[in-house]
Amino acid sequence: YDNKEAKELKKQRDELLERYKVLEHFLNDERANIVYYNDHIQECNTLLDSLKPQYDKAILLKPQKPSFIVNVFTFGNARKSYNRELYSWSVNCSPLVKRYESLKVDIKLDQDDKHTQERLFNEHNREYIEIKLQLSKLNQKMKQVIKVSSQTKKQVVKHLKDIVILLN
Repeated sequence: YDNKEAKELKKQRDELLERYKVLEHFLNDERANIVYYNDHIQECNTLLDSLKPQYDKAILLKPQKPSFIVNVFTFGNARKSYNRELYSWSVNCSPLVKRYESLKVDIKLDQDDKHTQERLFNEHNREYIEIKLQLSKLNQKMKQVIKVSSQTKKQVVKHLKDIVILLN
């Protein structure tokens, strides 16, 4: 580019193209993350649905701590019985309850992460579209600015015959 204005436009275009490529990578990553989170949330919800009846039953089976009065009337036996039942419940049911509640937390965290990825995707997509428009405008300007000099035309005319022969 011999023209100073054309050089400046090319520099601007190169900078925009650099950002455009970076945004493409961001958009691809964010799109993949959104798909992953959607799939993972769906899997977790399916698993939660299948565990729900067992979870509800485990919660119902959890022993209730005896009141102070009942404990006094039973000379502490109600407390001992409660502790044995709670230990048995903890061994048999607690892992299921913890797993179920952990899945609910995982779903919440995944939903938050998915919303963050969607927000970033939308922001980057807006910028991507803006840059695409700017690149289009710059290309149009460059086409207007770049002109072939008459000297270059004369040099090309000398070799036009050879170029035509090569094309055939």
